[in-house]
Amino acid sequence: MIATRSALDFNSSRVAISPINFRETCVLLMEHAPKLASQLQSEIRHQRLKEGPIAEDFLGLHLNIETIGLVIVELTKIGERALFQPKSAGKEKAILKELIECWLSLAEWILSDLEITDTPIH
Repeated sequence: MIATRSALDFNSSRVAISPINFRETCVLLMEHAPKLASQLQSEIRHQRLKEGPIAEDFLGLHLNIETIGLVIVELTKIGERALFQPKSAGKEKAILKELIECWLSLAEWILSDLEITDTPIH
């Protein structure tokens, strides 16, 4: 579940993500990509001190599209590994699928807000 706010500039957008999805993402990333998880947690601490939540149900963040892309890549890697592990429960896979879709929706929203112009190639 994602809500968005208008883009501030090309590299950073004010976005909101549900606390549950954010927490689940950080928990998964802490095991598989701890540096990225720490970066996200640091961002939320910094933003909450500056601006507070957007609404009760959402945490507000300024995130670069590159960071969002890294989250998608890492969640996809975790999902790929889960597909080949018979021990992985269906519920865990469903949560992972929801998280990937959540972050993909966020990336799509940011990209749809960008103006793309044709540039001549020399």
